[in-house]
Amino acid sequence: MMSICIRIVVLFALLMLYSCSKQKAMSQTTVTVNGHQLSVEVATTDSEKENGLKNRSCLADGQGMLFVFKRPSDVYVWMKDTQIPLSAAFLDEHGSIINITEMDPMSEIEHCSTRPASYVLEVRRGWFVAHNIKPGMLVSLK
Repeated sequence: MMSICIRIVVLFALLMLYSCSKQKAMSQTTVTVNGHQLSVEVATTDSEKENGLKNRSCLADGQGMLFVFKRPSDVYVWMKDTQIPLSAAFLDEHGSIINITEMDPMSEIEHCSTRPASYVLEVRRGWFVAHNIKPGMLVSLK
């Protein structure tokens, strides 16, 4: 009886791994700002944007996520179910930084662009400050 239970558990685990491996991975690109490169995942679909960096326990320095919107609009982001402290830069359609905000883990406080944005670039909190990156600077979107 015990071996049947173990087989069922192993089979279930294998099915879960298989289904996870079949999920489409987000595309990645490199962006440059103030001479510093970031390797970023690119979130373009509603599902990718909704999931963002949720449920992750770490984010390496020099990595982040770029959220892409179809047209400039008032953009809001929050940290629900996000364990990593993040900084977010809101960018216009040309990649110019509109404003930067610091966000606390697991918070449901909305952070928004101060004018219509086409992109949001999220990185580990403090990355923009450490690299002297400020509003008005251009993010090179390759």
